[in-house]
Order: sequence, then structure tokens, then C-alpha cells
Amino acid sequence: MNDHAPLSRLALGVSVLAGERLRLFDKPAPETLAVLVGVAERGRDRARRALRSAGDTAKQMAPRPPRRVREFLDEARARGDKTIRLGRLEAKGWLNRTMDDSIRWAERTIIPRVVDDMTPHIVNNVVPKVLDGVMPVIRSRVVPVIIEDLSTDERIRTLIQEQSHGMVSEATEELRENSARADDRLENSFRKLFKA
Repeated sequence: MNDHAPLSRLALGVSVLAGERLRLFDKPAPETLAVLVGVAERGRDRARRALRSAGDTAKQMAPRPPRRVREFLDEARARGDKTIRLGRLEAKGWLNRTMDDSIRWAERTIIPRVVDDMTPHIVNNVVPKVLDGVMPVIRSRVVPVIIEDLSTDERIRTLIQEQSHGMVSEATEELRENSARADDRLENSFRKLFKA
């Protein structure tokens, strides 16, 4: 597909795409449109040739017999169909490139500014409302499931037992140390009492 399609064919392609999108007609474009486009193209070509050779103009404009008219219309329809298809493809490519460029531009320039401007509103207004709406559901449905999962998980039970043993060991050791200090104090007190 040519990146530099003729403007007239590009306009035709955009019109055909718009007509299809708006459901003004079905795909492919109506036969009448194809005939009209083909006749217009043929007329354009003929006008170019007429300008080049003024002497042949009278001969080219002479009336034609019915068979020649039918052949003329068939050739015009085929040519019009081809031009419409090509114009449609070129317009679609042009529109896609234009949209892609526009989206890239918006991603670089507009969207970051919108996000920056919207963040305080989202944080201060939207998130609290969402949390207020979600927290009751989390408390009533999610937290019980998490607690159930944690209480039945063997790894968690093992961890709790290990921590419990560690805490009991620490408490026992602290009790021993305190008992030993208390015993030493008591012994020192008795010695002082009976020495004197």
C-alpha cells in the first residue's frame, strides 16, 4: 500500500469506511457507487487524453452503440470496484497510522498530566469511599476465610509451636536466673543475720 495515496482516493476510502460504519450500505460498496467511481475515473482519464490530443476529442465523444455502452459500464464498474477497494485500504492504513500517532502523542503529553492532576482526588476522595464500601465485606467474608486457612495450615501450627517452645524456654531461663538471684539474696541475708 502506498503511503502517499492520492487525496481523492483517500477521501473516497474514508467515505466508504464511514458509510460502512454508519451502516449506510453493506460491504462491498454498492454497485452503483462502483459504476459512478469508474465512470468518473474513466472521464478523468479521457479528459487527460483529450487535452493531449485535441484532434481525437470529437471521435471519443461520438455516441456508441448499445453493446459498447454495456462494455463501457462493465469496465467502469470493474475499475470503480478496484479504486474503491484500494481507496478503502489506503484510508484504513492512513486512519490507523493517524490514530496510532494520536494515541502515542496522548500517552506522552496528555495522560501523564491527567494522572498527576487526578491522583490527589483519587487518593483523598475515591479510595476512602471504595474502602468504606469494601471493608465490611472484607471483615465478614475474607478475614474468616484467611483465619480458617491459617489455623489449618501445618506450617503455621509448626511455627506457633516453635515460637511457644522458644517463649517457654526463655521464661524458664528467666525464672531460673531470678530464682538464683533470689536464692543468693536470701542466703546473704541469712548469713548477715546469723553472723551478727
